[in-house]
Amino acid sequence: MKRERLFRRIKITTIEALIAALNPVRFPDDQQITSVEIIQVKGEIRANCDLLLDLHNLYANALNFSFDPADFIARIAPDSIAAIHLAGGKWIGAHGTRRLLDDHLHDVPEPVYELLAKTAARATRSLTVILERDGDFPDISCLLQQLDRARQALAQGRARMEEEMAE
Repeated sequence: MKRERLFRRIKITTIEALIAALNPVRFPDDQQITSVEIIQVKGEIRANCDLLLDLHNLYANALNFSFDPADFIARIAPDSIAAIHLAGGKWIGAHGTRRLLDDHLHDVPEPVYELLAKTAARATRSLTVILERDGDFPDISCLLQQLDRARQALAQGRARMEEEMAE
């Protein structure tokens, strides 16, 4: 289906890098590229798609594969970020081989809210922020607290952006 028939810009996102590491995308020249790298491609993908940035996914990938998530956010074109997903995860594996799994079954950890503030300080567009929860639902008051914390982080990031623009 062509994008013109959807009447909306398509949003792309990364998949969990633990999965991507096992199933990398292959291009015709047999070059491998992970979904994390696809976001950084400037050509056709970015020209025709918006970015749905899954911040817990980014946080988990950064911990699991030793990179700085703030640096990753800094390299994303600010006008391409259209939506944010927030979620939680859990540690899996034995000691020494532990990995953080983005499972959408746990509360959003504080570092993810910090990444939301950093993203909000850079993104030039209005952001749709979605709290993802695919099961193991807590009491509604817990979910509302997480939404309030997300609003706070978003406001902090936007205030930082306004301060930088005023300088």
